[in-house]
Amino acid sequence: GVFGFASFIGAIAASKISDVYGRRGTFIVAAACFVFGILWTVCTNNFFMILGGRAVMGLGVGLGLAIDPLYIAEVSPPEFRGMLVTWSETATNTG
Repeated sequence: GVFGFASFIGAIAASKISDVYGRRGTFIVAAACFVFGILWTVCTNNFFMILGGRAVMGLGVGLGLAIDPLYIAEVSPPEFRGMLVTWSETATNTG
């Protein structure tokens, strides 16, 4: 639905946002989108507003999931880098 489509858009936009704000800044933008989307969804009273909140949440999720492995690879020690990125991707894909 709208959540998955917005996640797709967020993942595509993640590279440009990361170029502007950096990896950590992109995580902050993603978290802000996610929290704002949750609050929007909780405080609404009609279906179309729920869809809008879900779209904003999806944008945040897409941003976060696209940047997560890059950030982990940059900050982790070389001897643990492969294992940490693998665990992150495994957790993302299996839920």
